[in-house]
Amino acid sequence: MAGIFIALRPGDGQDRIQGLDRSLGHVFGKDRILRSGGSASVLVVPIGAEGLNGLDDEVRREIAEALRLGKKIVPVLTEDAVIPGESDLPSEIAALSSLRYRRLGPRMTEQDIAGLVTELIRVAPELGIDVVKGLEDLPEWLDSWRHETRPVLPGTLPVLGRDRAVERLCAWLDDGPSVLPVYAGSRTEAAAFVATALATHRPALRAVRVSSQEGWRHCRNLHAPFVAVVDGAAVEVGEGAPGEGHVVVVRGTPDRNGADLLVLPGIPRDEAAEAFAATGVPPADANIYADLARRSVGSLRRRIGVAGDLPKWANPLERDLAAPLLLIGRWSAGSRHDLEEIAAIAGRETDELSRFFARSETGGDPLLARSGDRVRLADPHDAWTLLHGRLSAQDLRRWHEEAVKVLAEKEPGRTWSAELRHGLARSAALLSSQGETTLSGGVTCADHAARFVRELLGRANDAADGVLWRSLTDVLPLLAEAAPHEFLGAVDQALTSDPSPLGGVSGGLTAALETVCWSDEALPMVASLIAELTRRGTDDQSLESLITLVQPWYPYLELPGGQRADLVKAIGRRTPETGWRLVLALLRGPRGHLLASPRRPQVRLEWTVPAPPAAVPEGPEFQDELVTSALAALDERPQRWGEFFEQRPELNTAQWDRVVEALTRVDVDRLSADERLRLWKRLTGLTAEHRHYAGADWALPEELLQWLESCAEMVEPAVNPGRHGVLFGRQPYLEDGDSLGPEAREAEIGRLRRDAVGGVLREHGVAGLSALAAESAQPRLVGVVAAEVAVDDIQEEALAELDREDWASGWVGAMALSQGEEWQQEVATELKGQDRLVDYLLAIPVEHALALLDSADDAVLESYWARVGPWPLPVGQESFFVTQLARRRPWDAVKALELGVFAAEPPSLTASLVEDVLLQASTDGVEPPDRKAVAGVGPLLDHLVEAGGSDVAVARLELRYHPALKHHRKPRVLQRILAENPGAFVDLYTRIHPVDDGTTSVELVNAWLAIFETRAMPGDTGSGLDGAALKAWVSRARAEFAERGRAESGDRAIGTVLASGSPLPDDGWPPEPVRDVLDVADGAHLREGFVIGLTVLDGDSRDLVQRHRGWARRINVGWPRVAALLREHADDLARRG
Repeated sequence: MAGIFIALRPGDGQDRIQGLDRSLGHVFGKDRILRSGGSASVLVVPIGAEGLNGLDDEVRREIAEALRLGKKIVPVLTEDAVIPGESDLPSEIAALSSLRYRRLGPRMTEQDIAGLVTELIRVAPELGIDVVKGLEDLPEWLDSWRHETRPVLPGTLPVLGRDRAVERLCAWLDDGPSVLPVYAGSRTEAAAFVATALATHRPALRAVRVSSQEGWRHCRNLHAPFVAVVDGAAVEVGEGAPGEGHVVVVRGTPDRNGADLLVLPGIPRDEAAEAFAATGVPPADANIYADLARRSVGSLRRRIGVAGDLPKWANPLERDLAAPLLLIGRWSAGSRHDLEEIAAIAGRETDELSRFFARSETGGDPLLARSGDRVRLADPHDAWTLLHGRLSAQDLRRWHEEAVKVLAEKEPGRTWSAELRHGLARSAALLSSQGETTLSGGVTCADHAARFVRELLGRANDAADGVLWRSLTDVLPLLAEAAPHEFLGAVDQALTSDPSPLGGVSGGLTAALETVCWSDEALPMVASLIAELTRRGTDDQSLESLITLVQPWYPYLELPGGQRADLVKAIGRRTPETGWRLVLALLRGPRGHLLASPRRPQVRLEWTVPAPPAAVPEGPEFQDELVTSALAALDERPQRWGEFFEQRPELNTAQWDRVVEALTRVDVDRLSADERLRLWKRLTGLTAEHRHYAGADWALPEELLQWLESCAEMVEPAVNPGRHGVLFGRQPYLEDGDSLGPEAREAEIGRLRRDAVGGVLREHGVAGLSALAAESAQPRLVGVVAAEVAVDDIQEEALAELDREDWASGWVGAMALSQGEEWQQEVATELKGQDRLVDYLLAIPVEHALALLDSADDAVLESYWARVGPWPLPVGQESFFVTQLARRRPWDAVKALELGVFAAEPPSLTASLVEDVLLQASTDGVEPPDRKAVAGVGPLLDHLVEAGGSDVAVARLELRYHPALKHHRKPRVLQRILAENPGAFVDLYTRIHPVDDGTTSVELVNAWLAIFETRAMPGDTGSGLDGAALKAWVSRARAEFAERGRAESGDRAIGTVLASGSPLPDDGWPPEPVRDVLDVADGAHLREGFVIGLTVLDGDSRDLVQRHRGWARRINVGWPRVAALLREHADDLARRG
C-alpha cells in the first residue's frame, strides 16, 4: 500500500506544521503516514523560514535516498519560506531545488491541506485509493460488504459453485490487459465474486472498485499491474485504456449483445448451507440463508443486513406502482402494445408508468435493468421480498385475465413481444415458488399460479387443431414450473385425445417435461409422458431425453436405489415398443448418446440437485435388470434378436452367458428367412470382430465365441443367397486372413466371391443375384463378379434388369471393359429404341459411352446428359464432357471441376473452361442444389487464378458469388483491384448506380454489398497504412466521380471504404492517414459515407458508444471534424440502445 513519510526535524519553527501528519492521516488514514522513508512511496519535506539549514543527518539521508531511488518528493513551504537554490544545498539533495512545491499558510487552512492532498495524489496515484470519490480498495470493500450483514457472510460464498468462472477469470488475468464484462444475479455480487477470487488466487495483485466517473478517471493513472472492477451504471469505461490494468465491468443484464460476457451461475444450496454452518450459524438458519443465496444474494443481504436501508422504489410513495411489475417481470420498451398491457395490469396510465420506469432504472439499487429495448426486473427475488405484500386482489385478477389473453395469442402475427410473454410466464413460476404464502384475498401464491396454468392449457386442449399448443412452445418450460401438476395433467389429457392437439409440439414439450423432472414427485409421470411422446414421435429427441433421465453413467437426478430399473420396467409395461427401444439404447452404454443435462428450471431452483453428478453404485445391478428386461422382450418376440445384436450391447461375460443361453433356446421356425439372415449376419459379424481383436480388453473369450458361432450355424439360412453379402463389402473379414499377405488376401477374397456368385447362379439363377446384391454393401460388385463367372450366359437377364438392379449395371460395365468395342456396339444396336439404352450407356465407362452417343438420337442424348454422374471424367475428353454437362446441369459441372482439382492426378482444366462453367452456374434462374455445392466454387476461383485467368474475369466471378461465399472466401482479387485502381472503383460504382436517383442495376444487385462487406483500405501494406498512397487514391477517385457528375454520392462511397479496418484502441481510430483525408473542409459527404461504413462494426452497443467517445476525446485537438463525427455516432448508438 502507498504511504507518506513526512521528513520532520525538531525545532527551528517546525512546530508550526506539527499537525501536518495528523491532517494527512485524517485524509489518507493513519496507517499510511509512515515513520520511515524506506517503505514510503512519497516524501513530504517541510521547509520553514530557516530553509534547510541545520538539517540533521538522518533526515538528509532519507531525502538523499529517496532522490536516488526516484521516489516522489513534495516540498512544503510555510509562510514566506522559499525553495533553496541548488548551490545552497548539499550535493546529495541538490535536486530538491527543482521540484514542484506546495505552500501552507500560517494557519494551515483546509484549502491548504486540500491542495497538498491533490498534489500528493497527482504524484502518487495509489494514494487516491479510498480518497477519490468512487475509488475503493477492493479487498477492503469486500470485507465491508461481508460485514454489512448479521451473521457475517462466509468468505467463500461469492465463489461457491463457480470454479469454471474462477478459472476463466484467472486465464483472462494471465493474458494482456483488456475489458471483461461480468454478470451476476444481484447487485454487487459480481464485484464480490471477483474480489473473493483475487484474494484466493491473485492475493498480491492490486485491485480497486470503481463506482463513479471521477474514480474511473483517476483509476487510469494507477501503475500496472492492477485490476479495476467497474461497478457503477453511470461509469463510461470508454474514456480510454486504463494504463496496463485489467478492467472488469459489472453488467446489469445477462444480455451478451456480441460481447464476451462472463455470466456467473447460481450458488449451490448445499455448499452455501455448509459455508454458513462452518461460521457457526445454526443448521436451520443456515438452510434458510442458503435457499436465499441460491435465488438471490441481493435478497439474502437485504434479509440479514444490519442497516436495513430500503431502495427508493420500495418507499411508500413508489411501492404501489412497483408491486404490479412483480407479475410482469420483463417487456420490450419499444413495443407500444407491451406498455398498454402493463398499464392494464397495473391499473395505471401509460405516461405515469413511463415516468416511473425512467426513475426506476437509475441509482445504485435500481428496480429495473435495461439493455436496448429489453427491460427486466433487476433482481426479481429481492423485489418480491420487498413488494409482494403490496399486491392487491385487483392486481392479481387483472394479471390473470391479461396474462391469459397475451399467452393465448396464436401464431403468426403476434401483438405483444416475446419479452412480455416470457416475463408473464416467469412471473407465474415466481408466484408458484412462494408456495403457501397468502396474498391479498386469502389465496396462496401456488393457487394463483395453478389457476392461471389450468385455464391457459385448458384452452389449448379445447382447440383440436393444436395451434395454441404450438404457440405456447416458447413459454411451456416456465408454465411447467408454475404448476407442475396442472401442466402434467394437461399434457396427459392432450396425449390421450383423439386427435391429439400436440402434433408438432414434441421438441418444446420435451424440454418443458424435462424442466419438471427435477421434482421427485413428478418424475414418474414425466417419464411416462415422454415415453408416450417417443412412441408417437418421428425423431429420437424424446428417446434421448428418456435415456438421459434414467441412465446411470452420468446421473443428473438423485434417485433412490432401484428406482431407475423400476422406471424402465414401468415404461415397458405402458409403452412396450418404447420400453424395448429404451432398453436397447441403455444396453449400448454411454456410447453414441449426448447425455446433456435435462433442461433445468429457471425459477424453481429448489428442485435441482446442487452437487455435480457422479457415478452411482447401482450401475451393475441396473445393467442386470436391463438384460432381464431385454431377454423377456426377446422371448416374447424372437424377431427382435437381429435388432438386439445390431445395437452391439456392452455386456460383461456373465451377462453374455445369459444372452447366449437364451439364444440357444430360440425356436428358429418362428423366424422368417429374412429374419434368420439378419440374425445370422449379426452373429457372424460379432464373432469375426472379437476374434480379430482377440487381445483387446473388451474381446469376448473364445469359449463364448464358439457358442455364438454355433448359434449362428443354427439360424443360418442355407437357401438364402443373401448370406454371402458379407463378402461384398470393402474389407470383408477372412478367418485367419491376418496370416495372408495383401495379394494372397485379395486373391482369396476374389475366389470366395466367385464361388459365392457361381453357387447363387446355380441354385437360384439371376433372381439369386438380386437377393445377394440386396444384402451387399457394394451391389454393383456382385454384377462385376457375375461377369467374370458367367460372362454372357446371363446377358439377356442382366440387360432386362438394367433399369432396376445395381448388379446389372456392374455386370454391363465389367463386360464392356472385357469384351471390347464390338460387344459394346452390338448391345447398343440391340437396345436401340428401348428405354434401357440410356441405362446401358450410363453403366459402361464414360469414354466408351461418348463414342456410342454419336449415333444416338436427341432423346437418348438428352436423357443421358440429364443422368450421367459428374465423375470420373473421360480421359482426353474432359473439356467436352464438362462443357456438355454445364449446358444442362451447371452445378454438376461445377462438382466435376471441383473433383478434378482435388484428384490425385488432376486432369488438365483450362482457365476458360472453369470461367465458362462458373458463369453458367451463376446465371439467373439456376439454383445450386445445396450449400456444399456452392462451397466448391471457392477452390475453383483459386484454381482460376493459378491457371492464369484474368484478374477482371476472376473479380467478376467473385462479385457474382460473394453472397454465397462471404463466410468461406474473401474476394481477394476484387479487393486488390479496387484498392489499387481508383478508376476501377469509380467505374464499378457507377455501373451499379447509373444515376444518383436511378435504380440499382439488376445484374449487379449484390455487387455493392460485396464491396461494402469486404472493403479493403487503399494504401494498406499489410504492416501499416501508406498515407501518401491513400491520399492519392482518394484524390483520383474524387476527381473521376466529379467528372462523371457523381461527386456527392461518390464521396459517400469513398467514405464507406475509409471506415474499413479493425479499430485499435491503443493507437486511436480511425488511423491518422484516414483522419487527414476526412478532416477537410469539403469532406462532408466523405464523412457521411464514413458513418454509413461504421454500421458494420461488431461489438456490444454500449462498448461501442464508450469506445467512440474515447477516440473522439483523443483526436479532438488535431481532427475536430472527425471527433465530432464519432461523438454524433456514439450518441446515435446510445439512443438506439
